[in-house]
Amino acid sequence: MGIILDESNQSSQGVKVLEVLPHSAGDRGGLQISDIVLRVDGRLVTSASQINSLLQKRDPGDLLNLLVKRGEEEFALRITLGHREVAFDMFNRNLLVSGPISKRKDNFPEILQHDLPLPKYAMGGGLFDLRGMCVGINIARVDRVTCFSLPTKSILPVLEDWLAHFR
Repeated sequence: MGIILDESNQSSQGVKVLEVLPHSAGDRGGLQISDIVLRVDGRLVTSASQINSLLQKRDPGDLLNLLVKRGEEEFALRITLGHREVAFDMFNRNLLVSGPISKRKDNFPEILQHDLPLPKYAMGGGLFDLRGMCVGINIARVDRVTCFSLPTKSILPVLEDWLAHFR
């Protein structure tokens, strides 16, 4: 969510938000500093570790329903989760050294992972083996030396079907 929660919370009245990172999912969803998160998807929460445990089971793009207390008022917020790396990019030294990475880095049905240090703009280019055979198409730069490619065997049927429309 791109928020920092009070780890020392001993209350049965929810968990206090200590910080909301700019442009994070929590920021876009309306969370503010000093809000108290009372429920996550209908579950009563009493610790930061409980909220973190619930979040670990979720994927980027999932919708999270929160019951929040601000002052004396309680209200619902809907948060669309983002990637942890995107929210915490400002703290990522690797980003400063190696430049931008792809926003989508997971939930691909099938990928080849390789360690060629490609720039972000090289996505869409081919991945070749030592004999010069194309084995995939680069689709995501995950970090400084990790890239994902769609295997050729997955791409060829789609490409052949697409090209058949032009013959």
